[in-house]
Amino acid sequence: MGTGVVTTHLGDAQYRIEIRDASEDQVVALAREMGDIDGLLGKMGPELAKLAERLLTSEQDEGENARLLDQQIKDMLEAIANGEDPDPPIDPSDPDQTGAALSSWPTDLLNAHNAIRSSAGLGALATNGALAAAAQSYAGKISETGILSHTGPDGSQPSDRAVAAGYPFGPPGSVVGENLAGGQPDVQQAMDGWMTSPPHRKNILQPLYDEVGFGYAYRIRGKIRHVWVAVFGAQG
Repeated sequence: MGTGVVTTHLGDAQYRIEIRDASEDQVVALAREMGDIDGLLGKMGPELAKLAERLLTSEQDEGENARLLDQQIKDMLEAIANGEDPDPPIDPSDPDQTGAALSSWPTDLLNAHNAIRSSAGLGALATNGALAAAAQSYAGKISETGILSHTGPDGSQPSDRAVAAGYPFGPPGSVVGENLAGGQPDVQQAMDGWMTSPPHRKNILQPLYDEVGFGYAYRIRGKIRHVWVAVFGAQG
């Protein structure tokens, strides 16, 4: 018994599916089975099959929606191949299920922050590319590990990650702060969570900050399905 890899296709998409605890004969049989598109769709059930068929006309889905759909199909195939029940289907074009998958989330987050700051008489935040890179990278790491903490797995702190992304933290007057949220499916719920938490609210309303970068990660089978990161800064 060991681990094998089977390659299958849906439309133009190719998937490498890891088969765990299987004999060589089982891997060969699964490879034959996974090559049968009609059989695969039948095993998925009507709702899962509906999403899989979307891949055959993938021009209907663009950008992040297509990526999320593609990842879900891979997860479903791997679960089926290993005799597991696939997770309930999620349509990435449905904002009620994956609101943050919509391409407008960075703009929506920036607008929400600046509306709150404006109502408090504070200046608007500008988007900074290095802070955005730090935020997006760390959102991906949290999604991967399932650990929502300001201290990274490598011991890094928010300022360390900002510097690594190219932000000029260090000169007198420079500051960096970070807000994290996990599980909220859309911008509004993420903002509501931050504004009802005193430390997070303090960052959003910190007069010193004039720049920000946002990150978001989504993992269908992750411990934390939706991860939000806001990294604030001022260069001094």
